[in-house]
Amino acid sequence: MSEVAVQFVADAPQQKSIGKKLSSWLPLTLVLLLVSVILTHKIKKGEFSLNSDETFHAVTGFYFADVFHDLPVTHLEQYTYRYYAHYPALGLVHWPPFFHIVEGILFSLFGESAVVARLAVLLFALVGVGYWFEIVSDLQGRTAAVVSALLLALLPSVLLYEKSVMLEIPALSLCIAASYYWIRYLKYDDTFALHGFAVASSLALLTKQHSIYLVVFCFLTILVQRKWKLLLSGPMLRAFALCCFLVVPFYTLALAFHHSTIAGDVFQGTIHSNPYMYYPFLLPKQLGLAVFVMAAIGMLTARWWADRRDVLLMGMWILACYVTFTLIAQKDSRYILFWLPPFLYFAVGPFTCAKIPARLRPLSAVTMIAILALQVSSAWSFQRPYVSGYESLARRVMDSGNPGIILYDASLPANFIFYMRAFDPGKHSITLRKSLYATRIMIEYGNVELLHSRADLEKLIFGYGIKYVVVDNGPVDFPIQNTLRDLLKTGDFRLVTEIPVESNMQSWQGRSLFLYEANHTEPVSVGELHLKMMTLNKDIVLPLKDLEIR
Repeated sequence: MSEVAVQFVADAPQQKSIGKKLSSWLPLTLVLLLVSVILTHKIKKGEFSLNSDETFHAVTGFYFADVFHDLPVTHLEQYTYRYYAHYPALGLVHWPPFFHIVEGILFSLFGESAVVARLAVLLFALVGVGYWFEIVSDLQGRTAAVVSALLLALLPSVLLYEKSVMLEIPALSLCIAASYYWIRYLKYDDTFALHGFAVASSLALLTKQHSIYLVVFCFLTILVQRKWKLLLSGPMLRAFALCCFLVVPFYTLALAFHHSTIAGDVFQGTIHSNPYMYYPFLLPKQLGLAVFVMAAIGMLTARWWADRRDVLLMGMWILACYVTFTLIAQKDSRYILFWLPPFLYFAVGPFTCAKIPARLRPLSAVTMIAILALQVSSAWSFQRPYVSGYESLARRVMDSGNPGIILYDASLPANFIFYMRAFDPGKHSITLRKSLYATRIMIEYGNVELLHSRADLEKLIFGYGIKYVVVDNGPVDFPIQNTLRDLLKTGDFRLVTEIPVESNMQSWQGRSLFLYEANHTEPVSVGELHLKMMTLNKDIVLPLKDLEIR
């Protein structure tokens, strides 16, 4: 045998091992690559707008970037109050902090922009897709994992939030990761996996409160598998202690300062004619009709193609989501995105399992390819709802020199505030958005009108030495807003610029932002900035001299 042949034979086991590793990682790598390409398509289009929450997530991430830069370790509370006085659009108590911390880190590394914020969501999305791929791969095989992972990433109901700076995808991804570790712990008694579950579930709860369904999921899976002894085992108690150590401090703070708003979400919410069927009625739209039908077929035939224990796991996942979110009064289709993965398990299973008769396999393959092609095509052409114009307005304000205190009464205040902070590196301007009225997150949860007449407005404007006022031509909720617009049309102000809002949403067509300048300003005559805080147990009152206004 030649020397080359001998070397080839000697290297054969190593080559086989490399080939096996490559075949193991290649499908997931290709899935993540395709998902990344689709999610970054049109990533530069538009500013922050979705549900208005997106705007506050952006500013809160900016806050953490500033914290990492300034390191106010010895005076963090006072630093936060001063920051809020300049840029009143933070969600530090209303939302858990983990996503905003990650967003702030990326802002620190790559700059503060809408694109970087969306890339933060993309990173979480890839984590979720990867963990879901591994779950399905373990339960059904790699073919099913490829199809199911792509479907999860490309469902329009999921795609909307993958392309927006919202908490749904980060929370969903961390919950999928937690479920991966929990399933491994139940199936293989893997203590390491239990610790992974403790960390992932804690991070999920520190991303979005709705991740609490994981508690119900764990209880139900232990119930159906009759593994009651696990509840008091040493590893379980240590995992529970770790979760408490990570999660309890934030939720203690939230309940202490934000309990009324939490109570509104849990017990008040919005009225629905049939809250018990609210989420089931949404499911066909969330999955799309074709995938919904496939999921129904999969659930009806699961006894034929799936392991009973795996079916119970996925069924308890769905049930946990339904019970949790049905009991929470505040309802929205995005809250229950958590239950979509197990429905995809049932949708893909009967079309990819090894039990398919040979004569039906070509039909199953064609069905899967057609569904995926349709989803890829739809995802590529998908454009999230967007608005643009606030960045231009903020730049125009800051180009004027030292704007001082700007009175703002227009839609999406936090979008404007994000760009004001971006163009104000010295933190010398103040956006006064809570001077006319204040709300407890939603008007339905509580609101108060702070000014009531033109005289009140003039006192505010002259007292704070306000030079610039921003309004729009959108709908208003309080009489004082109309009073302000009437005042701006008098000879005391001049219109500096009108910026049309660009948007693909019908409700935003014809909207414009208007920047007015006072013809005459007085020196600041008030000593304090008073911000009404309906979400805290006290208002924020700060001396103006400490805010370094220019």
